[in-house]
Amino acid sequence: MRVKMKTKELIEGSSFLISALDNYNGWLAKQLGRTGPISGTVLEFGCGSGGLTRALASLPEVSKVIANDISPHVKDFWFEKFRNSKKIEFSNANIFESPHLFADMRYDIAVSSNTLEHIEDDVTALKRVVEYSRLKTAILLVPALNCLYGTCDRVGGHYRRYSKKSFKNLAEKCGLAVEELFYFNMLGALCWWFQYVLLRAKDHTSCSHALHYSFFDRFVVPIYSKLERILYCPFGLSLVARVTKLNK
Repeated sequence: MRVKMKTKELIEGSSFLISALDNYNGWLAKQLGRTGPISGTVLEFGCGSGGLTRALASLPEVSKVIANDISPHVKDFWFEKFRNSKKIEFSNANIFESPHLFADMRYDIAVSSNTLEHIEDDVTALKRVVEYSRLKTAILLVPALNCLYGTCDRVGGHYRRYSKKSFKNLAEKCGLAVEELFYFNMLGALCWWFQYVLLRAKDHTSCSHALHYSFFDRFVVPIYSKLERILYCPFGLSLVARVTKLNK
């Protein structure tokens, strides 16, 4: 089976920028944790350059994180930076070409952040990732709302963004029950629309963008993340979901 997955060096560069944002990645981990417990051996499907991986590994009930990514650039980076980690291991197994390797990992739960949008056949990918988990459960973060699809999505190789309705349709095709589903990061959605939809910015790995990322991480996230906890979010930059296989 030919794997149809959009991966480009530009989006990998953006991934490396995001990996250094400790406050932001900690915020992501907390949002994922809102859906239910994350514990035991965790498969991170599409780990990128490891920002969220470190946040997951720091959770007290997580014993091991299996960081999975098929990008050769990510593989080289991981073996250079994380090869001595005792709580994190890297796998470049392909869910389409070598699904049996995922069964051999014996992970309890799957976590995925900003990965499904890169895969044309997201139904098969999600179905298999859940099927091979011991709890038949996955916690996912995906980019939200088609109206936010802009230049960064196109350059980054995104097939789609998701609404609550389209994600529920995806889960139904996979035979999964949606236990939690919510938007988050409203401020990020507004900034994204302005930058990548209205202005159509393309150079999202430049030094100026790195400064914007750093400013947002250091000064905005610590304050805004607390504010959004008390707000109702009718939209957001991302959609968070917890799904479980029906009739386990």
